Amino acid sequence: GFVLVPPDQKRIDVTPTAYKGESDPGPYPVPESAVIEGWPSNFKRNAKTKDLTLADVQRGKPTLDADRHGIVVDPVNRKLYEFYKLTRTDGGWTAEQASVFDLASNKLRPDGWTSADAAGLPIFPAVVRYDELKRGRVEHAMRATFRNTRKAYVYPATHYASRKTDPNLPRMGERFRLRRDEVSNPKPHPEPVEKAVALLGADPATTVYVGDSIHDMHSGRAAGVKTAAALWGPFGRTHLESAAPDFWLETPADLVALLVTRPVPPSPGA
Repeated sequence: GFVLVPPDQKRIDVTPTAYKGESDPGPYPVPESAVIEGWPSNFKRNAKTKDLTLADVQRGKPTLDADRHGIVVDPVNRKLYEFYKLTRTDGGWTAEQASVFDLASNKLRPDGWTSADAAGLPIFPAVVRYDELKRGRVEHAMRATFRNTRKAYVYPATHYASRKTDPNLPRMGERFRLRRDEVSNPKPHPEPVEKAVALLGADPATTVYVGDSIHDMHSGRAAGVKTAAALWGPFGRTHLESAAPDFWLETPADLVALLVTRPVPPSPGA
């Protein structure tokens, strides 16, 4: 759950406790109606908690031994406020961690810093919302949680929360691609890219398809779009050279340069 607030919502103090050094300073626009993770559906469908009020849950019932995430969105000012173990007390609100995200920027948290979700990432952008389910389409990455993770993180995450080093465990920030049945022909066939371009109403002549495999490059080229090879993926330059991408991206910053500020030099012979 989350709550939307107006741009003039009163700012109040929320006292960070366990991760004060990795919390963003307040005050924060937390309203009286701030919801705690799971409210109301998870509580109302459980016979043991169905009689609890929002005020009860804000104050720690039925237990404080839970993540108790709190999410506040200020759409006008384009700010996102997220809290870990948000709790209301007689002395005011507390949270073990507080993060503030500027929705007008892609700026990451400092390297090594946690956030309300322990990966240094915001929760809200990857949550599936009711309006998306009603529309029948989710057009962004979806959050997933794992019982076991690795002592590592990958861009855009900035923090890990495990001591385990098993390489078969996912890193914080790991992204997984699920198989879909919306296309008849998977990559390297052009159909996936062609369908994406059509859904976006884009012009193939001005579209750049970013990928990290030969199949990505072949699919994009066959669809008539420019291709950009991301070298921070599992395959290196040697693997991708035979696909002759139009652009090479050494780091995510090169993608920003390509799309926003200045062109990235095309690959040799392109």
